[in-house]
This record gives sequence, structure tokens and C-alpha cells, in this order.
Amino acid sequence: AGRLCGEYAVKILSEKNSDATSTVYIITGIPGFHSNERVAGFHEIIDQHPNIEVVGSGPGNWERLGGMNLAETALKANYQVDLIFAVSDAMAQGAAQAVQEAGKDTMTLGLDGNPDTLKDIQAGVVTASLAVFPKEMGKIAMQNIKNYLDGEAIERRNETPLKIIDASNVGEYLN
Repeated sequence: AGRLCGEYAVKILSEKNSDATSTVYIITGIPGFHSNERVAGFHEIIDQHPNIEVVGSGPGNWERLGGMNLAETALKANYQVDLIFAVSDAMAQGAAQAVQEAGKDTMTLGLDGNPDTLKDIQAGVVTASLAVFPKEMGKIAMQNIKNYLDGEAIERRNETPLKIIDASNVGEYLN
């Protein structure tokens, strides 16, 4: 998931800044597997691009308020932050609120694809979110439980669909 967010970040930053250096601030969750993996995947991609500089990061504790507070601090500390990547939609929404209140044009990228975030994307508040489709995760988990109880083999690794949702396709995902 983090790698897909990194690829999208490279795309939108290159569209915004062309050959200029772009700056990114990362809002993590509480340190742990999910947050660490998402951040590592993001870094795996953007670290290959010398014109993208990570100017800071901090834990937003998976909360909207945490994302907002960190974004406020980042926007005050750095003259220009081109993109704030938050490893959850709640933190991205908080960051987007801080961006609006500061009157900046900083883009925000979240991860989850929550319905409220999709509405914010449609309204132009949040730039994008990587949707993880939890219903699909649940279906696979239930099928694996059934297979296990039936004595059948289960896959060690299961992948579910992931999709970047932004202004170009958000209408397809809103009810």
C-alpha cells in the first residue's frame, strides 16, 4: 500500500513541480506493523527520486486531531510543504483541515478509502486516498476460516484490491 502511495506521490509532485524539488511531510500512526510497513513502502519509492525531499514526520496516532496538529506544525516550520502523506484517512483529513486553515495549496494523500474521505476528495479538500476495500478483506478472511475448518489449505499471503481514488475517479466510488 505504501509503495502505491509513493508512486502516486511521485506522479502528482512531478505534475505540480516539474523539475523543481518537492517537499513531503509524513504523518505516521502509532509505531507498529501497519504504520511502519506503509511508511517503508512509501520511502521505497520516493527515495529513488532525488528531487523529492522528506522534510519531517511524526506520529498522528491514527487520529484526525493528531494529523491536524502535526500538519499545522509542519506548515509553520517549513515555508513550503508540497504534499502531506498520512498513513490513514483520518489523519489525512486532519491534515487537510490544517492546510485549509493555513490557506496553503499543500496536497494531502491518505490511505483507507473511507466514505467521509471520498466526500472530501469530491469537495476538493483531500487530494487522494488509497482505498483498501475492507469488505474484500473480510470475505477473504471468512473464506480462509472456512477452508481451514474444512481441512483445506489456505494461502500464506492473501492480497486484496487497492486503488488510488482522486478527483478523476471519486464519482465511481461514492454511493
